Amino acid sequence: MQDRYAGDIGDFGKYGLLRALCGGDLRLGVLWYAFEGDKEASPGDGRHIEYLSRRDEGLRGCDTELFDILHDLVLIRGARSISAIEASGALPISTAYHNDPLAFAQHEGRPDRSVKREAWLAAGMRAVQSSDVVFVDPDNGLPVRSVDRLDDSGPKYAYYDDLIPFWRNGQSLIIYQHATREPIDRQIADRAEALRAHFDGASGLMALRWRRVSGRFYFVLPAPQHARALEAGVQAFIRSPWGQQQPGFETPHFELIEDLPPAQGASELTQDRSNESTADLLAFALSLADAADAVAMRDYRTGHAVERKDDGTFVTPADREGEALLRERIAEAYPGHAVLGEEQGGDAATDAEARWIVDPIDGTPNYM
Repeated sequence: MQDRYAGDIGDFGKYGLLRALCGGDLRLGVLWYAFEGDKEASPGDGRHIEYLSRRDEGLRGCDTELFDILHDLVLIRGARSISAIEASGALPISTAYHNDPLAFAQHEGRPDRSVKREAWLAAGMRAVQSSDVVFVDPDNGLPVRSVDRLDDSGPKYAYYDDLIPFWRNGQSLIIYQHATREPIDRQIADRAEALRAHFDGASGLMALRWRRVSGRFYFVLPAPQHARALEAGVQAFIRSPWGQQQPGFETPHFELIEDLPPAQGASELTQDRSNESTADLLAFALSLADAADAVAMRDYRTGHAVERKDDGTFVTPADREGEALLRERIAEAYPGHAVLGEEQGGDAATDAEARWIVDPIDGTPNYM
């Protein structure tokens, strides 16, 4: 999300969806993924605000209060920013926000970028910890293979490892996805399959397509305790003017995608991951290294507790925490793989598809 997009026609649909699904019994939290890093590359972005001056009832009638809030904010006050949206009442009054910017400086190396991203996510979890539903609003959406999380444009994507902690916390997710030039049906299907692979089959997964101006869609991933309320909310939303054809428009503003790929069983998901290429495994290994970097750099030379093991070598809390984190992530992504680590030893399995050797801090005395 960038300040220059605040109040454009895409924002109108975004806030309309969130207002319809949250508030009342479901408290909303928003992770903006605030990013201002490419204004010069795309100077025309955010210009689609003419809908507000037309006051087209085919749009305004979907949510009159929201439309008038954005009309005042954008055209009368000229206040186009994330902070202005938060203060405007566009979203429910109980909404919690994480609006810290996420961007990397050119001079920052991968360890520093990893620490920054992990700290940003930790702050986000604290900011929305009491929310039932977390809306994730990256500039571009879910990750693509060509962009690493620590690349200059990495902050424009929400990576699956970013989102899993919220899911484990019992929070439902609504995820923004900007459409690319690929066929829209293929884009939705591919990302739905990836969400099912990373989120235990993603039972109850729903996708809604916004059809005005630039293509975008939203994934609704309900936690079990919110499934009934969110499904009912989505169905009511599609029956409302948002999901019905309006005067002056050939298609409804929102469309519920009815034919998402079905959930697979655990064994099928494991098989899918086992067929990944060496490049995929390398990308995953690099993401593990970045995660271990963040743990290690957090405690680097901070006077943390140091112990001696039975063999006389040193061990710190970061050694143990780093290895535990890597084991956890490997088990999630590759259930058929084994792990051998310095602190916890090796898995008992002898018929594993592959074995990971992990030692997050190589040279603990130098680290201390």
